[in-house]
Amino acid sequence: MQQTNLCLGPNCNKVAPIRGGYQRKFCSLQCSRNHATANAKPKKPKVEKVKKEPLTKVCTFCNNEYTKTSSDTNLTFGKRKYCSITCAQKARAIKIARNCIKCGCEFFCRPKDIQRFCSKKCGRQDKKLDDSFMSYDEIGARLNMSADQVKWIEAKALIKLKKAAENIPEILEFFSDN
Repeated sequence: MQQTNLCLGPNCNKVAPIRGGYQRKFCSLQCSRNHATANAKPKKPKVEKVKKEPLTKVCTFCNNEYTKTSSDTNLTFGKRKYCSITCAQKARAIKIARNCIKCGCEFFCRPKDIQRFCSKKCGRQDKKLDDSFMSYDEIGARLNMSADQVKWIEAKALIKLKKAAENIPEILEFFSDN
């Protein structure tokens, strides 16, 4: 004999039916809903969200204020300098005139660039002049060596270079002149 249970619905004393081999808890869908509403947990009061003020910055090109968009993360917004792509492109296009340290000619570059020469050629020539005027003492001080050690290393390197270039006439002419 199968056991039958009474319906769990409020104020219902009917027998809960057996359907599909399973004992039901309620006699009907209506009793199930009544039981759910009677035993429902009280709803938590809604907490009002405090709206944050939108983050704003000033464009470094046009001086207009702009706010953080939904696609900006806090990290990307913090790095932004310009309100739009067009302002960024216009800022990149600005060039200022400078004079070359080596030859004195005028060239144009962006304000943030630290460019001192008009071309790579002028830069290389300036570097060659700086290196050629260094004394053995200055080179030794940079390398933590004495001037004699620097001279010895230079002589050793020249001997190796001469041996390697015995069959190249241009290099032999260079050594014969010096």
